[in-house]
Amino acid sequence: MGFLDSRSQSLPRSWRVGLPVAMGLLFCLLYGLNLASGPAPDGAAFLEMAKSGHWMHAQHLITGLPLYGLLLAFPHQDPVVVSGLLSAASGGLAVGSLCRLGLGMGLGRGGATLGAALVGLSQGWWTHGTAYEVHILAVGLTLLAAALAVTGRRHLRLGLLLAMAILCHKTMVLAVPALVLTSLVGSKRPGLAALRTLAVLTLILGAAYGLAATSQLDTGRTLEQIGRELALGELRDGADRPLNDQIPMRARHALAYTVAWLPDNGQARQVLTWVVPGLLVLFSLLGSALHWRLRPQHRHALLLWLWPLLALPAIWFFEAGNFEYYLGPVALLILLGCSALPERFSWVLLLPIAALGVQRFPAEAPLEQRHEVQPRREGPARNPSTR
Repeated sequence: MGFLDSRSQSLPRSWRVGLPVAMGLLFCLLYGLNLASGPAPDGAAFLEMAKSGHWMHAQHLITGLPLYGLLLAFPHQDPVVVSGLLSAASGGLAVGSLCRLGLGMGLGRGGATLGAALVGLSQGWWTHGTAYEVHILAVGLTLLAAALAVTGRRHLRLGLLLAMAILCHKTMVLAVPALVLTSLVGSKRPGLAALRTLAVLTLILGAAYGLAATSQLDTGRTLEQIGRELALGELRDGADRPLNDQIPMRARHALAYTVAWLPDNGQARQVLTWVVPGLLVLFSLLGSALHWRLRPQHRHALLLWLWPLLALPAIWFFEAGNFEYYLGPVALLILLGCSALPERFSWVLLLPIAALGVQRFPAEAPLEQRHEVQPRREGPARNPSTR
C-alpha cells in the first residue's frame, strides 16, 4: 500500500478521486480563460512545428505529437486556440496530479488542496499553463507518475508514464530514481518490481529514439552525429559565467522565477532572489522533519527529495531562464512545505490564495491576436526540428 496513512486511506473514494479531479478542472478553466494574447517566438515556432508535421525535437521528442493530432482532428479551428487549450489542459492535469500526490503522501484535504493551489498560481505554473507550448505536459505526466508511485503498485503503468514524460521533455529523467524507489515501498518483491518498471521504461525510450535515429540515416550524417544530437539535445558544453558563482546563481534564480512574480526593480529582484528560495527550502525542510517525527509511516515520502536534489544542479547544463525544467521539483518542495502546516490552518490560507487567483482573472477576453492558418503537410517530418 505504499505509505498511505490512515487519514488519507480512510477518505471516501469520492474525496480521493473527486478532489484532484475538481482541482484539475478548476485550473484548466482558469488557464483557459487567461490564455496569452498570442504566441511568443518560441510558442510560434513550436506551433509551426506541429502544424507542418515537424513535431520531433531532440530535447522533447514527442511533445508536439498531441498538438499535431489535435490539429488534424480539428482542422477548422484556430491553431492558436487549440494549442492554448492543450496547454491549459496539461496545466490542469499537473495541478490535479499534485493534489492526488499530496493525499498519497498523507496530507489532509486542506494541505493537499493548499499545495496544489499554491503551485497552480505560482509564476512558473501560470506562465506555462497559459502559454502556447506544452512543456507543462511533461511535468503533469511526471507528477501523475509520482501520484501512482506513492501507492506502491502498478509498476508497469509507472514505467509507461515515466517514459511518456521523458519523451515529452528529456529532463524528466531526473525524476526516475526518486519515483522508482518510492514505488518500491511496501513491495513484497522490490527487485522484480523495479526491474519491471525499468524494463518498460527502457523498452519504450529505446524504441522511440531508435525510430528517430533511423529516420535520419538518409540525411548524410553519421549515426554517431545523429545519436549525439538526440542524446544531448540542448545540453551545454560548459559554463558561460565564472565557475565560482555558476551553480548558486542559477539555482537561486531558477527557484525564485519559478515561484514568485519578481519586480522590475533590480535591487528588489535581487533581494527576492535570496529570500524566496530560502523560505521555500526552510519550509520544505520543516515539513520533512515533521514527516519524520510525527508520521513514521510516511518517512519514505522523503525519497521524493531525490528529485529536487538531482534537478537543481542540472541548472549547470541548461538555460537558467527556462524554469519549466524545475516546475516538478519545486512543486514537491512546496508540497512538503505544506505538510508543516496544521490542517485547519491550510484551509484558512486558501482564502488569500483564492483572492490572488481572482486578481489575475482578466476583465476582457484575452485572445486578441489570431494566428494565420497555414496548410499542414501530412505525416510527421523525418528530421527533428531544432530551435
